[in-house]
Amino acid sequence: MKRLLKISSIFLITLLLLEIALRLSTLIHLDSALFIDDPDVGYRMRPHLSLPDLETNDRGFNDIDRTAENRSGKTRLAFIGDSYVFGAVPRSQNFVSRIQARADSAGAPVDVLNMGIAGAGPENYVGVVQKDVMDRDVDIVSVLFFVGNDIREAHPDFVTRVWLGTAREVLRKPYRMRLSSEYFYIARLFRATRRLLKERMEQDQGVVGARDGSFSRGVFLEIEHQRSAIFKIEQSALVQESYVEAIRTLQRMADLTKQAGKRFFVVLAPDEMQVNSEVRASLMDQYDLDAADYDFEQAQQILKEALAARGILVLDLLPFFTDAPTPLYIPSNTHWNKEGNDLAADKIWTFLNEHVLAMR
Repeated sequence: MKRLLKISSIFLITLLLLEIALRLSTLIHLDSALFIDDPDVGYRMRPHLSLPDLETNDRGFNDIDRTAENRSGKTRLAFIGDSYVFGAVPRSQNFVSRIQARADSAGAPVDVLNMGIAGAGPENYVGVVQKDVMDRDVDIVSVLFFVGNDIREAHPDFVTRVWLGTAREVLRKPYRMRLSSEYFYIARLFRATRRLLKERMEQDQGVVGARDGSFSRGVFLEIEHQRSAIFKIEQSALVQESYVEAIRTLQRMADLTKQAGKRFFVVLAPDEMQVNSEVRASLMDQYDLDAADYDFEQAQQILKEALAARGILVLDLLPFFTDAPTPLYIPSNTHWNKEGNDLAADKIWTFLNEHVLAMR
């Protein structure tokens, strides 16, 4: 009995020391092959990064270099967001490029800038507005707000920056504690390791969905399960706080752009579980969930009502993506495919012409 108690004590002390070490490591800001630290934004992709089908510009965006001054005389429109904006498909197929193509075809004097950062969260978007939007003489700013994870990542206790070689969500204050696995780095490390092992096992077994650029089916559903918390009718305190901060952060961006004399609007991008009934059914079955406990439209409803009350223009893509006749997402990837990007471009371009470009 004493030996068991001793072993248990050593185990718990080891876990405590590991948790402390992981928390302290988040204070060290180190660049990596793909990401660099940025005191204003938090982090960004490495500038002039050259990879197959990808080349970043001088600011680390998936775009051409832009001059500080707008010398073309065209209206500059910048899209801010995470990997949905940065692009999970070739640049020419990304919705940002497709909007530029529509503007060119219509003879509209508009230059469309991609200011997306892979893995970024709402706080990083604010930094992009404060730094890059102002530095590049932008006229119109749009935030593509991905409902799947941007709400949760808006929580005031967390921020996304480079940690352990990649963009990760970390605690703003390393000493912050709460009864949630999100607040323990050991739990996050265990989850990431388990997903990696599960991914490898399913790939070795030839499971459908395990392919380059995508997750295995099991890991994909696990990610969707983690995200599904924001759609539960009975929201946890963590989710409620996330919604409040998400709205507050969008208001900050609207205020910053208004003060600088720029136009601003929000695009709400749906998660695949919201629009694909097959994915939703698989998620319910895999984790034995009760569909009656969820409202997969409530996130957009909450955000739209809050933004409308604040006079912020918003385009909700959910109705256009729901149960579409053709697949709009890359299988087991969480991002739009070419068709999804095209549909988004169509709806955003129409919204721009009807509600934004006509503004003076």
